[in-house]
Amino acid sequence: MPDLEREIRNQLERVADEARLHPEHEAHTLRRIRRRRKNSAVLGSALALVFVGGLAALVVWQPPARDEVPRQDDRHPHQLQVETQTLAVGDQPIALALDDSSLWVTTGRDRALLRITDGRVERSFAGGGVALDVEDGRVWQTRGGDGGEPDGELTATNTRTGEVVQRVTFVGESPYGVDVAPEGVFVALNGGDLARVHPGGDEYMRISLGRGLTNVVAADGTVWVSQPTEGVVWRVVVKGGDYETRPIDLREQLDGQSCPQGSAAYRDLVWIADPCSASLWVLNGSGDVVERISDVGAKPADVAAGGRYVYVSSFRRDHVVTIIDQKTRQVLASAEAGEGPSSIVADATGAWVANSEEQSLTRITLP
Repeated sequence: MPDLEREIRNQLERVADEARLHPEHEAHTLRRIRRRRKNSAVLGSALALVFVGGLAALVVWQPPARDEVPRQDDRHPHQLQVETQTLAVGDQPIALALDDSSLWVTTGRDRALLRITDGRVERSFAGGGVALDVEDGRVWQTRGGDGGEPDGELTATNTRTGEVVQRVTFVGESPYGVDVAPEGVFVALNGGDLARVHPGGDEYMRISLGRGLTNVVAADGTVWVSQPTEGVVWRVVVKGGDYETRPIDLREQLDGQSCPQGSAAYRDLVWIADPCSASLWVLNGSGDVVERISDVGAKPADVAAGGRYVYVSSFRRDHVVTIIDQKTRQVLASAEAGEGPSSIVADATGAWVANSEEQSLTRITLP
C-alpha cells in the first residue's frame, strides 16, 4: 500500500500549484482528501493497549500543555478561548467519523479501524480506508484502487461485532469520499462518476460528472461533490431514480485560483475548503455563492460543523484549525493542531482533527 500521508501532502500541493500556474491543465491524480458533514471526523489521562494486525500499539492520552489550556488566539484575542489536547493513535491517522457515542479513526500504515469512546480506544477492526462515514450501526469506508490494489471497494462494518456486512467492488476505480443519506450511500470515484449504492446490495448507479472527484457530502436530497482539478463543485439533486446535475465553477470567482476540497453541509449552507485560494466558500442550497471567508490558514483542506461553530483544518505550513461562528460567519479564533492536520469532525462541544504527519489526533474544546 502506498504511503498515504506523503501522497496526500504531495498531491494537495501539486493540485494547488497547477491551479495557480496552469488552470487549463487537467491533473487526474489527486488522492486521499475527503470530508464529511457531521461525521465526514474525533477524539485527559489514560492508557490503552490496542492490538492491530497481531501487534500491540500503545495509545497514550497526553494531558494538554500548560500554555495550551485555556488560551486565547493571538490573531483573534477578543473572541474565544480554546482548549486543545492530544491523543496518540498509531501510525498515520487518515479519516475520521463520529456517531452518537464514539469516534472512528482509520490509520494508513497500520490499516486499522479504531473505535474510541470516552477518550479510550475500545476496539480495533480491519481498516485503512481513505474516507469514513458512520450511520445506523455501520461504519462505511472506501479504499483501494491504486497501484497496490487496482480495484477499489466500499465496505460496511457492523459497529458492534466488527463484521463486514456489505462489500461493493469498483473495478479499476479509486473511490474517495463517502456519505450516507436517506437516498443511498454516495461514493466519489476518481475516474469521474458519483456512485449511488443501495445499503444491503452490491449494485450501484453511476452518475457521470468528471474526472478527479474527491469529497462528497449529502443533505436534504442534494449531493455536493468536489472536483478540485477543475475548480468545480457539483450540485446533484436526487429525485427518486432520477437526478439533476449542475457544475458550480469557483474559478470564475477568482481568475482560476480554486481547487475545492473538503466540505460540510450544515443548517441550509454548504461550507467548502479551498487550499488554492486559501479560503472557505459558503454556498446556499441552490449553489449560489453567499460568501468567501479568508483568514482560514495557508492551505485549508477540510471543514466540519457542529453546535455554533464551523471548523477548518489547514494542512500545510501553519498547522492550525480556524473556528468560525456559523451564524455570523465571523472568524473567532484559531487553535494549534499537530503536523499535517487533515480530516476533521465536530460535535456540539468541539472538534477532532487527524494529524497525519504526527500519528495523533487533536481535540479542540470550546465553551
